[in-house]
Amino acid sequence: MGLGQQRRRLQRRLRRSLRRLRSTRLGLPRRRRTRLLVGVAAAASVVLVLLVAWRAYQVRSGLDAARDDASDLRRALSEDDPAGVTAAQQRLLEHASSAGSAVSGPVWSTLSRLPLVGDDARAVRTIARAADDLAASALPSVTEVAQQRARLVPRGGRLDLAAIAELRDPVDAAAQATSRARFRVQRIDADGLLGPVASGVRDAVAEIADLDDAMRASRLAVRLLPPMLGAEGDRRYLLVVQNSGEARATGGLGGAVVELDARGGKISLKRQVPGNTLVFPRPVLPETAQETAIFGPTLTSDFRDANSTPDLPRAAEIWRALWRERYAGRVDGVVTMDAVVLADLLRVTGPVTVEGVRFTGDDAVRLLLADTYRRFPDPDRQDAFFQGVASTVFERVTQGTDDAGGLLGVLARGVDQRRLFVYSADAAQQRLLAPTRIAGALPRRPGPVPQVGLYLNDGSASKVAYYLRSQVRVAGTECVGNHQVLRLAARLTSTLTPQQARTLPDYPAGSFARRGLTRGTYVLNVLAYGPVGGSIDTLTVDGRPIEPVSTLDDGDRPTATSALTLAPGESVDLEWTMTTGANQRLAPELQVTPGASPVDAIAGDSAC
Repeated sequence: MGLGQQRRRLQRRLRRSLRRLRSTRLGLPRRRRTRLLVGVAAAASVVLVLLVAWRAYQVRSGLDAARDDASDLRRALSEDDPAGVTAAQQRLLEHASSAGSAVSGPVWSTLSRLPLVGDDARAVRTIARAADDLAASALPSVTEVAQQRARLVPRGGRLDLAAIAELRDPVDAAAQATSRARFRVQRIDADGLLGPVASGVRDAVAEIADLDDAMRASRLAVRLLPPMLGAEGDRRYLLVVQNSGEARATGGLGGAVVELDARGGKISLKRQVPGNTLVFPRPVLPETAQETAIFGPTLTSDFRDANSTPDLPRAAEIWRALWRERYAGRVDGVVTMDAVVLADLLRVTGPVTVEGVRFTGDDAVRLLLADTYRRFPDPDRQDAFFQGVASTVFERVTQGTDDAGGLLGVLARGVDQRRLFVYSADAAQQRLLAPTRIAGALPRRPGPVPQVGLYLNDGSASKVAYYLRSQVRVAGTECVGNHQVLRLAARLTSTLTPQQARTLPDYPAGSFARRGLTRGTYVLNVLAYGPVGGSIDTLTVDGRPIEPVSTLDDGDRPTATSALTLAPGESVDLEWTMTTGANQRLAPELQVTPGASPVDAIAGDSAC
């Protein structure tokens, strides 16, 4: 074959190949090409789903393992197990890091941009990265502080102020990390997420918030304890033990008052008096017209009525002024707690015996708030007995305990339940205390969270509040523009039986006779506080509307008072509707007077 023929043959083949190529793509027939593209897309989708599933598994496994490790770490710390602490801390670091790494890279980044699931992916990434940062930045400091907790409680009547000061740097480091994590996660809008993701996110946000609150409290403690306990000069305080058998808004009547002296960390008892010795014919501090209208004329003249206001700093100012009216000298602050805290302290320190009566953590509340009145009919003997118990428990605590974690847990629980408060007369110290739960301040600043309160004040000078049980609920019911409508409901029940009431001495039974009431009837004033800048619109008692609703303002907080009577064994149901201030669209927060028994109080969801 000549060259010309070969050239022509090659040209023909080339033309045929070009025609086939123009009629197809990728050198395939159109039908085969479509099947191939679908197959490639399906394979790519499967690979992407597998990658996402694997990454999601890594994130979930890492976070679940980290939570288990945190529980192991807490247990090891409580048991003073150094090897267990080291092992749990290392596992927690590794698992948190694994979760953080799993949400990094192109797969999770792509997932976070997809419709429908993008918000969920971004939320999980935020939680995982916050957990990783907490483990790396806060965990070492938190563990160090926890291992040093024995230095935060008294020994031999003295706190080691130098040791407390040494903890300032690690506590500051941990507090900064928890605050940073909380800021991140609280920006997540869980309402738009898928159910399981939303639930997990809410749980994680709540846990991080609790940890941040604890570290803020620790930071405040290591800053304030040294100066408040005499590192910079002697300090003098009042310890007010509230008697929950006779209700006051912050807990109970200020029955026993103990003067404490703090010098270089050593705390000693100076003087004890009953609250009924601090009563004067005229106010010792100016009283506003609103205070007189809401709380009565004895708020600033009778020590026992000073905490009829739910604002503990205001009550502490009055207590301090009443004390100084009777006794010369300064008062640098006030600490107040109730019988439930005393009982919890005894669970840590062990039983005490006062005048032949043995008190344990299990029976102290009953012995103090119920049995005392049968054992000692004379009110003066009752007061002396209360003072003896308070001082004995105080001395036991200040001598120290081997269970430092238990003691600190009791104090933290007392603050959380609004049974333990601290006030400082030093303006700078009080500014630091004011935003915290331990200050017991009545919320007065406007914000997106509507603040609601339900407080009780005894109206019959009785001691039957020991038998009171309270159930309180608040939740949003309607969103109207930039306001929210709230429903506050309470059921109050007297568990005092008619038979118990018949054997009750006259003094704790109260002023039932002159009012023509059944023996043991509880007379109380129920005080509802609406949100800042809002209103209280309706009130019903046992389903019957009360019209008009009489309200007053305590600052920017609307208030409504209802006087009630509860015969032995009776219950009463109250319900208020409230309108929030502008832009208060988040879930409400609730404050309730603590009682001798735990209060069943729940704040529900927002309606917006």
